[in-house]
Amino acid sequence: MGIPLNGMATQDLMEVLLVSRTALECNTLDELIPELLRHLEGIFKTGNSTFFFARHFAQALNLDRVITRGIEDKFLTQFRDYYHRQDPFLKGLQLSSASVLTTEQLISFKDLTRCEYYNDFLRPQLIHHQMSIYLKSDQRLFGILSLFRPQTAKRFSSLDMAKADLMAPYLSGALEKSMISQKMVERKSFIDSIVAGLPYKGIMVMDASLDLIYQDENAVRIMSNLNKTRKPGETSFKPLPEEIYLRCKDLLTSVGQEQAFEPRQLQFDLVSPGDKQKISIELRLITNRGNNPLLLLCFDPEEPLSCMLKRSKKHGVTGRETEVVSLLSEGLTNKEIGRRLFISEYTVENHLRSIYRKVGVKNRTSLVHRLIQQTPTDNWLTHSSLPN
Repeated sequence: MGIPLNGMATQDLMEVLLVSRTALECNTLDELIPELLRHLEGIFKTGNSTFFFARHFAQALNLDRVITRGIEDKFLTQFRDYYHRQDPFLKGLQLSSASVLTTEQLISFKDLTRCEYYNDFLRPQLIHHQMSIYLKSDQRLFGILSLFRPQTAKRFSSLDMAKADLMAPYLSGALEKSMISQKMVERKSFIDSIVAGLPYKGIMVMDASLDLIYQDENAVRIMSNLNKTRKPGETSFKPLPEEIYLRCKDLLTSVGQEQAFEPRQLQFDLVSPGDKQKISIELRLITNRGNNPLLLLCFDPEEPLSCMLKRSKKHGVTGRETEVVSLLSEGLTNKEIGRRLFISEYTVENHLRSIYRKVGVKNRTSLVHRLIQQTPTDNWLTHSSLPN
């Protein structure tokens, strides 16, 4: 740019550091771009500015995605519909690999002031001088940030260009970080919307190294319960409970075998050591040619009420008594239970005494606790269906 780093004043370097630090501290694009435009307008003493995002898979701007300061909407519409074809800075994108360009590097002011683009588009906006910073990484363009000055102001100097060029890689890095972060949020939101329609109450996705890619809130809770077998303070290098871990490894081992590109799955049941809840688990191996396999873990925990009623029947509780247990678990009083079942409160009390005797408790609180916390006769791993 003509001015070496040691030729800049301390104030110039401080301005570069300020903008670079501000950019790296922003977390979202909605926060980053307006902050950049505001700071750069102050540093370069400009009246207005724009930032056009680039399209993801082409070295071209997305004319529908722009953030501006001081530019009227009608001019953005005119630019999108017509004047972008005459913009020398878009032509410069194809002709130059520089990170910073100014008007006079692309067209003489004599030629500029004679053309339609200047007289019908720039001049009504009081734009005469322009400096654009092309934010890119390797060969990928992220967007173009442009700063404008009126004819009464000075041209952008070599010092201005040198400062902008020094800022460019930091701004590009901050922009790329924010774009990746936004993509991750969008991907999670997209997966959440798909998961919401699946017939499961918990979903996890893991890669071939069993590193977590995605999990919904239900899966977090279920895994917390399943991991309660670990002693306090115990560290495990396995990301999953032992039984799930081993079966995931079994499925991953099947990659490369015959018909490895056909869907493979495994189903089994576990009982969580915390609340003794039975959880049906389905593992699916997702493979695509040329890509690493993924594991989809689907959890379907048994409803607490269903589990409670099933256990009550193991104690010889009758059908009518089971109905009483169900309503009792909802917190209903004896009188309310009687109304629901169209029986007297005295009959409800008789049913409860019979239930207490069969289950081995003395009151309703102990009954609910016993039926929820009681360890079933099944083993921790209660059923397994191996892959074909």
